[in-house]
Amino acid sequence: SPLTIDALPGGSNPTTLAEAAAIVESWGYDEINLNCGCPSERVAGKSCFGAALMREAETVREIVSAMRKRVSVPVSVKTRLGIDDLDCQEFTEKFVETVAASGCSRFIMHARKAFLKGLSAAQNRTVPPLHYDRVFRLKKKFPFLSISINGQIRDLDLAEDLIFARGNPKGESLWPEDGDTLMESVRAESLLWGGRGAQTEG
Repeated sequence: SPLTIDALPGGSNPTTLAEAAAIVESWGYDEINLNCGCPSERVAGKSCFGAALMREAETVREIVSAMRKRVSVPVSVKTRLGIDDLDCQEFTEKFVETVAASGCSRFIMHARKAFLKGLSAAQNRTVPPLHYDRVFRLKKKFPFLSISINGQIRDLDLAEDLIFARGNPKGESLWPEDGDTLMESVRAESLLWGGRGAQTEG
């Protein structure tokens, strides 16, 4: 099975992160995922990395571009819908559009925003409301991108709903390239946790 590493950079220097990406590739990973969604105050609250990078879409574009020039494996980006007061649909679309200009074609979207202050990392996984519909809208606006949905998808029923029904009156899969992966992930975690209820978070 393909191996993806979720890279949480300790900085925002494109040259340094490109060097780190080359090292990671040498370890045998098939994909490098740049984490622009971690809201931990120990991460995003200290410097411009983690979810704080959402304020700097051009910097993220430069980072991904530099990483892609150094490695042969795909570089993807995991992010949120926004941070603090920067969480409207237009902001999210502009972030994705800007970063995609680097050549990045895969985004993993946690369907809620993050609060960089006032909430713990654990609270940021449950307190900000989920907006799956906004990820649907991103998918429709950027049909040429691979956009995966993430965030509190804890059971098979919800996974099936997200793939086939919600926001899609035709009942067709909005995620033909990711639907099977999502279902297998939820099934595996359901078995791990002893039932239909899984614990997938992002």
